[in-house]
Amino acid sequence: MDYLTVFIMRLLGLWNSLKPFEIDLHKAENKEMWKRYQRTHSGWFIEDQGELAAFKYGKKTFDFITKNTVGKALVNEDGSIAGKANLCGIVAIYNACVFLGEGSSRVSPASIIENFEKKGLLMNGCMGTSPRAILNYLKSLGFDTKLYYAGDLGSKKYKEVQAAFEAFIYVAYNSAKHIRNGMHFICVTKEPSGSFAVHNSQGGHKKSSYDDLENAVKSYNDYGSKPICVIGINNGAEKV
Repeated sequence: MDYLTVFIMRLLGLWNSLKPFEIDLHKAENKEMWKRYQRTHSGWFIEDQGELAAFKYGKKTFDFITKNTVGKALVNEDGSIAGKANLCGIVAIYNACVFLGEGSSRVSPASIIENFEKKGLLMNGCMGTSPRAILNYLKSLGFDTKLYYAGDLGSKKYKEVQAAFEAFIYVAYNSAKHIRNGMHFICVTKEPSGSFAVHNSQGGHKKSSYDDLENAVKSYNDYGSKPICVIGINNGAEKV
């Protein structure tokens, strides 16, 4: 099932109706929003995508899709989607890049959004970002990455993966029982202490760090979520 989900998202990521001028307009506005954000935030990581509500990522598509994904309340007057609704994938990428040494001079939310508005949006952004597109983008930056389907990750494999990589992005349905509740993308970083810190959890985790990667992934929404895949990310050579 995880294979099928990622495959379908990959196909959806190939369809995009944003015009070049819309992408350029969003880029200019998002660059300004990022400057404003940096003036009031000094930490490395973005821990609350709600603070990026003024960013624009994608645009509304068919009414029934928009209504059942981001909700009409999070669609701006110009048809663009407010970042609070769908930026979790972008935030996860940024957090992983910053952790691995890609400073905001080269990689910023604005530059990442520009890339995915060209290729990688899911239903114009109403469903967020394609995991496969994230994998390819990270590879284009020179990172060694590998995608693991959640169904293939038993406890032993989780331990192998956590030993092989320094940063991770995992994708999960917010609810295993109600997949229409949407998905969330979360960055996990391996700390010097050996623990695994979660970023931009949006209240889905009871702790900010965990003893192992498996619990960091599975504990989301009090173990009520359904993990789809995990992307391992390294500056060094892939080990698994």
